[in-house]
Amino acid sequence: MIATGLVALGPVTAVLIAAPPVGPAATGGLCLMWGTQVEVPRDVCDRVSTDSARRGRITETQRADAETAFTPAARVLSLLGNCFTDKGLPCRREHEPRPPAQADADRLIRDASAAGFDRTSARVADNDDPAPVGSLLYAIQIDDHICIVGYLRQVPSGLKGHDIVGTLPHGNCLDS
Repeated sequence: MIATGLVALGPVTAVLIAAPPVGPAATGGLCLMWGTQVEVPRDVCDRVSTDSARRGRITETQRADAETAFTPAARVLSLLGNCFTDKGLPCRREHEPRPPAQADADRLIRDASAAGFDRTSARVADNDDPAPVGSLLYAIQIDDHICIVGYLRQVPSGLKGHDIVGTLPHGNCLDS
């Protein structure tokens, strides 16, 4: 028998946890994270839940405004990992998807800043982050109270999932 449950994480996020089968996959689970249904270790679901519970609450109006503000940032994220010539044209070589590296996080911060998002954080996620280990975790702070947080499992890959959430108690979008 498979048990399932829905964990409420405030007005923004919910994590759907389905008990995995017995055997090698017993440490995994199914999570709905930032609009994307993913198979991840259960501890990722727990980290997302813990992170969400610490965040300030936002209104639906704030959420809609932030989603509109996210449109130019979405372009930055979708181009991450692609190659461009000095003139800004795509390179001729193919862009094979690969795991993200810190250089991708650094480029994301630089490109987001150039697009007007000066309060952007990004890093390769570790086992304390609200994202799968090894993914590119990013947070774009829209204003003093609102963040767009998401992750990419590989680059280039375009957008995967993100959520619009309140800031953490210290006023930032991610812990250091």
